[in-house]
Amino acid sequence: MSDKSTKAVGFKIFAGHHDKFLEFIAKSSNYEKIILLRNPIARFISFTRAITTGLWLQVIYDEHTTLTKKLIFNPDEFELFLKKHNESFNWYLHLAKQQPHKYLITTYEDVVSRKSIKLILDKLTINCPPKCRMFTDLAKQSTEPIDSCFVNYEQMKDYLISNHPTLLNNPGCPELP
Repeated sequence: MSDKSTKAVGFKIFAGHHDKFLEFIAKSSNYEKIILLRNPIARFISFTRAITTGLWLQVIYDEHTTLTKKLIFNPDEFELFLKKHNESFNWYLHLAKQQPHKYLITTYEDVVSRKSIKLILDKLTINCPPKCRMFTDLAKQSTEPIDSCFVNYEQMKDYLISNHPTLLNNPGCPELP
């Protein structure tokens, strides 16, 4: 942006990256924070694919890069992942309730589809002209439908319908206890 008066820096941090720093930032009233809610199925796919492919960071888009390796759904691994996912989001949401003016809560899907970019810029008090266009060189790891991500999708679907039916009905929202 050409407006050099705005001093801002942003980064993405997850529980487990550097917990003491995360806790400091999350509890501080000196920073604006954005919580990206994401359906745990989508997070599980990204996480499992990262473990499987060894690609932990989003990669610069290359038409020759294949990120669509089929995964095998394991209910026990999913339950462990879901427990950690819910604990993290509950922690973030609890902090957001304590300092609502310092947090913006939106969905990952809305950011990727650009629906909430204006909200984020407003939260960070960054003025962006109407024709301002923001792009990224990074590619999302999981762009295909959930049913094409797993070799055993039908088993996964049956498991989720029996144990976590809301996850299949609301792809933008995490399931929280």
